[in-house]
Amino acid sequence: MDEIPFRGHWHPELGYPIRVSCAPGECGPPYHWQLGGQSGEQLDALLKRAAPLSPAMPAPGVRPTASYVEPLVALLDNVIMQLQPRPTHIVIGAPWPGDINGATWMSMARFAELLAAGNRIMSRSSGNAIRFVWKTDTQPAPCSLGALSRKVMEPHVAQYRELVQRNPLWGLFDLWNATAAFGNDCYEDTIHFNEIARTHFNSLLLRDVFKKSKSF
Repeated sequence: MDEIPFRGHWHPELGYPIRVSCAPGECGPPYHWQLGGQSGEQLDALLKRAAPLSPAMPAPGVRPTASYVEPLVALLDNVIMQLQPRPTHIVIGAPWPGDINGATWMSMARFAELLAAGNRIMSRSSGNAIRFVWKTDTQPAPCSLGALSRKVMEPHVAQYRELVQRNPLWGLFDLWNATAAFGNDCYEDTIHFNEIARTHFNSLLLRDVFKKSKSF
């Protein structure tokens, strides 16, 4: 959500039933709201002068510039948590690592900020329980390029996993370990899985995450 803005044509404040003036997949500007979309020097400047979190929805067509608000946190506070009925589980996946050097990995400081936001939301939702779940990266196919990617990705995955495990309110959906023994026949290419593998992931999510969360 840094370089590519997350935009919406509807917001819970507009009420239900949901009505928009365009068909899904065919909507364009103007947007009712937008989050993120900064990159390069602009994003660096925003991060350097980041103020304490006070997420607020920008006015339609207006991008906040006074301080940097983590776009994912703003999305959670101002859109997702305003939905009716309230969601019971929010599964957040690992950021796309970019090129082979992992140029776009989320920093640990920003990741800790995201975990703290989830803890805050879960702590105040005791009457209407909500569960945050971190989904790790999957392992690339065990071909030559995939093996190289694994070596680059594994330290980042381990750092994220360790930080999540220090936050007991969060669930962990560890697809990195779940795909450790996958062969090339489980993939459509180096990183995309076939239908059988995707079905297996869904069964793991239901069995190991959603079922366990009933005890929280």
